[in-house]
Amino acid sequence: MRRVLYIEQDPHDAQALTEFVSDQQLPLIVTVVPSVAAARALLGEETFDVVLARDDLTGNVTDAFTEQVVIILVEAGREATATELLRAGVDDVLIKDAARSYLAMLSWRIEFALRRMSTSRTAAEVAERESDRRFRRLLDSTGVIVWEADASTFQFTSVSDNAERVSGFTRDEWCRPGFWASRIHPEDREFAVAYCAAATARLEDHEFEYRFLCRSGEQRWFCDLVTVVVEASQPRWIRGLMVDITARKQAEAAHQAAARWQHALVTHAGDVIVSTDSAGSILTFNPAAERMLGYSASEMIGRTPALFHDAEQVVERARQFSQELGEEIAPGFDVFVAKAIRALPNRHDWTFIRKDGSRFQVSLAVTALRGATGEIEGFMGVATDLTSRLQAESALRASEARYRTIVEAEPECVKVVSASGELLEMNRAGLAMLEADSLGDVRGRGLAEFILPEHRAAFGALYKQAMDGVPGLVEFEIVGLRGTRRWLESHAAPLPDADGRVDKVLAITRDITARRQAVAEQAALQAQLAQAQKLESIGRLAGGVAHDFNNMLGVILGHTEMALLEVSPDQPCYLDLKEIQNAAQRSAALTRQLLAFARKQPIEPQSLDLNATVAATLSLLQRLIGENISITWQGSPSLWPVWMDPSQLDQILTNLCVNARDAIATEGIGSGTMTITTSNVRVDAEYCRVVPEAIPGDFVCLAVGDTGRGMEPAVVEHIFEPFFTTKRLGEGTGLGLSMVDGAVRQNRGFIAVHSVVNRGTTFEIFLPRHHGEARSSFTKPSEHALPRGHGTILVVEDEPSILKLTSTMLHRLGYDVLVATGPKNAIEVAEAHPGPINLLLTDVIMPGMNGSDLAGVVRQRYPRIHVLFMSGYTADIIADHGVMDATVRFIQKPFSTRDLQVAVMGAIADQPSVSEP
Repeated sequence: MRRVLYIEQDPHDAQALTEFVSDQQLPLIVTVVPSVAAARALLGEETFDVVLARDDLTGNVTDAFTEQVVIILVEAGREATATELLRAGVDDVLIKDAARSYLAMLSWRIEFALRRMSTSRTAAEVAERESDRRFRRLLDSTGVIVWEADASTFQFTSVSDNAERVSGFTRDEWCRPGFWASRIHPEDREFAVAYCAAATARLEDHEFEYRFLCRSGEQRWFCDLVTVVVEASQPRWIRGLMVDITARKQAEAAHQAAARWQHALVTHAGDVIVSTDSAGSILTFNPAAERMLGYSASEMIGRTPALFHDAEQVVERARQFSQELGEEIAPGFDVFVAKAIRALPNRHDWTFIRKDGSRFQVSLAVTALRGATGEIEGFMGVATDLTSRLQAESALRASEARYRTIVEAEPECVKVVSASGELLEMNRAGLAMLEADSLGDVRGRGLAEFILPEHRAAFGALYKQAMDGVPGLVEFEIVGLRGTRRWLESHAAPLPDADGRVDKVLAITRDITARRQAVAEQAALQAQLAQAQKLESIGRLAGGVAHDFNNMLGVILGHTEMALLEVSPDQPCYLDLKEIQNAAQRSAALTRQLLAFARKQPIEPQSLDLNATVAATLSLLQRLIGENISITWQGSPSLWPVWMDPSQLDQILTNLCVNARDAIATEGIGSGTMTITTSNVRVDAEYCRVVPEAIPGDFVCLAVGDTGRGMEPAVVEHIFEPFFTTKRLGEGTGLGLSMVDGAVRQNRGFIAVHSVVNRGTTFEIFLPRHHGEARSSFTKPSEHALPRGHGTILVVEDEPSILKLTSTMLHRLGYDVLVATGPKNAIEVAEAHPGPINLLLTDVIMPGMNGSDLAGVVRQRYPRIHVLFMSGYTADIIADHGVMDATVRFIQKPFSTRDLQVAVMGAIADQPSVSEP
């Protein structure tokens, strides 16, 4: 065991060496003292083989320990110092590398130094050989190869037993001529061989390093310590120790690589990197600092960072740190290092001042640089230029402001919903839809709260679909905070976060209430159109048969009437003729109802006061509905006039009152109340949306209500259809309300029906307000008076039976009659007649020329001739031929002798003079 006296003040280095000796079980006993004085005192009491010390104690050690082997530990990078120490007489030198690989060499270097000292001094040969054996055993245990070689040929003569373990080659292979040189790396071979030869020739011990190629192909670094053995002043052989320094070389390479990387990092970093000593003097100033601050490194080395800091900001930050740390921090360098010294987070925003005086914002972090024992050796500051970030943040804020402006200006709702369904963001349009004053009124609430229950499932399905990454569209109805119901159409899409995970849903929602109402109104209008088309088809059917049917009825009624005048009432056939007449009259009445439904019956409108007209018919209506039903009449004062045929008003009132009576009656017996009211009404667009049949404008409303059983909505839809009835078979034709609807529509009005089962029905008849004056009508003669006529009448009719019947009626009434079978014949007859013609009685629709055109031609010869038109066609067809207006006289087929006499007298009464050629 070798005793080692280790002089070391650094406890970390002392501990590292003693722990290594213990762990590797080296044959060393190490005693550590902190100073040279302590070592001298201990040497006076004990004996040591070796003194081990740092190079900064070299002068004292070499002078104080001349009798001991002295080995000096030199810091890496101070190889020149090591050379000087060897020249000064130090027995050996070890390089203290960062990886502490020198510890692995310590044991055999001690033995090598002791052996060399023993050889240089006189010693017995036996003692020397014993020492060699111990030395070999020691080195074998450490993995160091011991060798001997011929000094002239460098052929190995022996190697230690561990040579094969270290290199993979056997001892025999090592001793082959040229083997050692052949295994040296080609790049190191020439140098190693030449250096070894030169040193041997000079009889100098030498040390050199080279790369050796092992059998496995591995390349390992060796340090060869060579001693020349001299006999008779000539080199006889050489001895060497091959120490594997691969680990040290790798550590040095790693250290150099780290240093290069660190240098490159600092040099090429985009951030400002400045290091100082513990007092604040700048040691390094990287290119980024030069570029950003405008100072060169040569200007800044040795100066303090205060040059590019704002003094006022430093004072303010010192005040803040003093409050934060609870102790006084002086303005100056301490502001930057106060937290670093205390190992506290030390990054904050700061302002740098460039050489030209301009300023820029940085994020500054200051770190303390500590030595091996933890003492602070300096500081490093790293500053990141925030100019780009601040510009980006400003641009982002501007972008967000623009986005917010666009979103807030969007007329449709834009909202963001969380993964749990809560409302996170919503623009003003969306808040208006929910009737919220601010986002705080609805933020965090689930949208399902506002959605009608029957629509929540559809909305939930859309939301789930959007969370799964698939956009979708759905319509639903909501109720706002103030109770307003709205239909909404929402398009939802996934809203991923920065990592692409969908955790929110973005929805664009529009109010489609108006569109839904328009669709509903369109559907109602479509149904109304279909109903109107159906009714129009029936009207065309009625109008199509009216002409021929009326002609036939006219012939039957005319001849029956004349036959009755020739037959006394006591004759048997008189009653038969009366039955024929009654049947024909009922048929004519049925035809008039059909034409009224089709709005094509001829009318004679005039200005009417509904209050006066209704009041005049109340007694008649009371008799019609019976005494068990009371009538309440409420006429509105200052009622506007209407323009219509009084007979149509009578028909409307009669049918509505009969309908009300039947609704009140229960199996023929019942009592109740019927209410008739009038009022002025201004119909606006809002009312038109509620009642599709309505027309905007001023109207007079005639309302007939009852307390009857009411009707279901399905029944109300069909009540104006012809032949539709809820009465039993034989109790009604189903034409009453159809006639009412047709008459009202013919006068450009409309009907609104309000009915509730078991609570009664109200019919509201809206008739347009009339602003003009009515033309006075001719007063019909009394029912019993049938005065004889006089004058000449030209009758034009293309139907022979009607022509014959009409001329016969006129002859019996006392008129002179000229007959014509058509327009052409009528012109000929008029031109051939030598005397005056008082009246032209002509059919409207005839082949070749209509009645209106014929009247114009005849008036060329007889300018003041009176004209009376007759027709069995419907009103619209007659109007197309220029007849139906307020200035003409018209008689509808079929007509009786009395009807004909009244019409003829009325037509002639318009002008008292006679038309002459």
